[in-house]
Amino acid sequence: MSASFDYRQVLSPSFVETGSYRGDGIAQALGAGFETVHSIEIADHWINHCRQRFAREIADGRLVLWQGDTLDVLPRVIAHLSRPATFWLDAHSHPHNTGTEKSAVNCPLYHELGAIAASPIRSHRVLIDDLRLITDPRSWGGHDVTFSGMLERLRAINSNYAFAFLDGLIEKDVLVARVETGMRTDQATLDAFLSDPLSQSIRSARSALACEVDPMSRTVFPRI
Repeated sequence: MSASFDYRQVLSPSFVETGSYRGDGIAQALGAGFETVHSIEIADHWINHCRQRFAREIADGRLVLWQGDTLDVLPRVIAHLSRPATFWLDAHSHPHNTGTEKSAVNCPLYHELGAIAASPIRSHRVLIDDLRLITDPRSWGGHDVTFSGMLERLRAINSNYAFAFLDGLIEKDVLVARVETGMRTDQATLDAFLSDPLSQSIRSARSALACEVDPMSRTVFPRI
């Protein structure tokens, strides 16, 4: 999914996205000036859509589309990187994904962060979308990702990461981890996510405005 901020704020030689969907994030990354964009998508429909939408960029070598489960594909993408990259992590289950188009886990974020931590490059920029849903364990059919667990795994990539928040579908819905001179952690927002239950409840309620409910399972899914 695309975001409401300017991707030039997080420019690196390469952009790596998990979850291509309609390709709006790809378009933003290409427009921001990333030299190479890698995007991973598990669903046949969306991978074919993006192949048609970005046929010229694929032919030019600026865009590489990878089809498959991020659990398997992301480590292969990372193996191709020789310089720091910007990662946009937005993979999760969707009610329309079934069979081979469904990942082994509803929210593969921990696996993705583990794959990045295995890279010898310690200065990757990592952006995590959908904080409003990640902080709610009922999202995407249920998951075990927590905000504190996410921070722990980010610090395993680089203990010197500073954390900031950018606007996504709602305000401060994207976590940014990066190591740069003068970069300071937004500690107030970080503490709110870690320790303020009321703040989490409010964010979960707000997320309902951007979600739909599967009437069969009563599972909440994002309108991505």
